[in-house]
Amino acid sequence: MINDIRILQGAQALGWLEARRLLPRGEFLALAQNLKGEEGLEIAETIKKVWQTFETMPKTYDTREVENTTAHLHFFTGSWDWYITERDVETRQLQAFGFVKSELCPDGEWGYINLEEITRAGAELDLYFTPAPVSTFTA
Repeated sequence: MINDIRILQGAQALGWLEARRLLPRGEFLALAQNLKGEEGLEIAETIKKVWQTFETMPKTYDTREVENTTAHLHFFTGSWDWYITERDVETRQLQAFGFVKSELCPDGEWGYINLEEITRAGAELDLYFTPAPVSTFTA
């Protein structure tokens, strides 16, 4: 019974992540299906952890004075990596601020990131990312 409630909470968190355009459709569907499988409880806990990170991470401009700010979320596809340091303050998440790095821009650059645009293009949310200072990824 308790495990069923935890899986339901994971499914709700998954819905919230998808509604805020933090997951591409394929990743959402795969996670929703996996919640029904043998590892459903583990996946539910992972999804809830990512949701909690999103809910508690700094909002736009909160870290502008921080010298080595923390990347809280990571999106990736091919040679592209987006490290999200701040989320938009709007209820419906569309953009964030962070650091992007790719083979086209190996030194990376800071800027606003349209999350809906990158997930629509296939970028996946790294569910197992551990928040770390951005300097970790700029070397």
